[in-house]
Amino acid sequence: MERDHVAAHLRAMASLLRDVEVLATRADVRVLANSDVRPDLDRLMKSFGGDRGVRAFTAVDQALTALDENANAKIVADWLVLQL
Repeated sequence: MERDHVAAHLRAMASLLRDVEVLATRADVRVLANSDVRPDLDRLMKSFGGDRGVRAFTAVDQALTALDENANAKIVADWLVLQL
């Protein structure tokens, strides 16, 4: 149950980080998955646009992979915090 909860949050993070990169690259905003939180995405873009955003997205992806491979959810979450 804890693993599923953490994975759901990580998937949401990945979706938000993807949208931040869409905005950072000035791509078509019609492809935003979370257009309902556009003002929040604009604020996140200031901190996570560009290389930092790509590194954050990669770390979230690695965390999801670790959970799929039965890593401890708390250890994965702690690791991810250190990466961000």
